[in-house]
Amino acid sequence: MKTVFFIKSETINLSNYILKDPTGSTGRLDVITRCALAALLNNFELEQNVEFWAFLDNYGTYIFKYELFQQVIFPISELRFMDYFVKVIQGLDEGSKKKNPLNRVIITDIDIFDAIEKLRKKGFQAYILHEKGTEFSQEKFEKDKNYLFIIGNQLGNFLDSKELKDTGISCVSLGTSQSYLASSVIKLIKLQIIDSFTNIKNLKLT
Repeated sequence: MKTVFFIKSETINLSNYILKDPTGSTGRLDVITRCALAALLNNFELEQNVEFWAFLDNYGTYIFKYELFQQVIFPISELRFMDYFVKVIQGLDEGSKKKNPLNRVIITDIDIFDAIEKLRKKGFQAYILHEKGTEFSQEKFEKDKNYLFIIGNQLGNFLDSKELKDTGISCVSLGTSQSYLASSVIKLIKLQIIDSFTNIKNLKLT
């Protein structure tokens, strides 16, 4: 089973990037970073069969696949990951890129709706994570299928957009009215769903 997470952001702005101010100087790239690490790591090790796609309106789309990276040099700290990610987005010279453990991320200009259609044509079962969706416990997940989870965006308006609703994709929720950080949603999905079909053990919400 392969699991893919989509997240979208219209706010990222790196024109005044300062590592010491990851929240204020990036337009909340720290949120994207936290989600990427939640998806790609389990107990500080790279998670197999998981992909994370970040759709950054002003900078393109970035596809993180576990098999592209090396465990020994993968940046598991949030600040290190974000700093390397910023360097990838900014497009460093080739010499510097060789020193960047994230330099193998796939960069494309595909938008989120084309990406959704592409994966659905490949047989992925897609779900939108929405507080008003059907509870996970009422959905049946199978180990021989691939799943796409659309987390949304930082502004909160994407999940309720007409264009997304028109896709006809089912909405699922964590079964509570409580709001969660996007990174926590990803971890909880992995804990509740993926763990049932893989060798993931002792996933910690850190």
